[in-house]
Amino acid sequence: MRLWGLGQGDVEAERLDLPVLYARALGVPVVFVNQVGPLLPVGGILGHLMDPGIWRLRGQSRIVDSDGAVLAQLGEDEGVITADAVLDPARKHHDAPPSFGGCLQPGPWAGRHIIIPLDIAAGRLSYTISGERRRKAHATAERTEGLQHVSADGR
Repeated sequence: MRLWGLGQGDVEAERLDLPVLYARALGVPVVFVNQVGPLLPVGGILGHLMDPGIWRLRGQSRIVDSDGAVLAQLGEDEGVITADAVLDPARKHHDAPPSFGGCLQPGPWAGRHIIIPLDIAAGRLSYTISGERRRKAHATAERTEGLQHVSADGR
């Protein structure tokens, strides 16, 4: 199923490329961990458009070396992987990752320019007006108000 030009395959391709992209851009090993199984309900506009009967968490956890080489990878089952990665400060660097309108991967125009910005705006608004968030913040502040703070030097 494709959703506004975005399908499960697009998400899979992006997810598999990200650990390699970061390892190559930074010159450091990357450990990418992903869940497997059914996708629980996701909030926001995109979440409401994703049918949990079709979309699922597909695993593919990976260990990628600092040069972008995949050292170990799991499939769609749970498991454990280990690998020896190179921790060489000489490999470490910072290359700006590619940008596709603020995204790391090219994707459907409608998703990047309409749906995702609307989701971000809705999330910010929800955070701002949330009475539950305010109540929890006040309760936490009241609980910690009486605590004595000690600095690193013991004062």
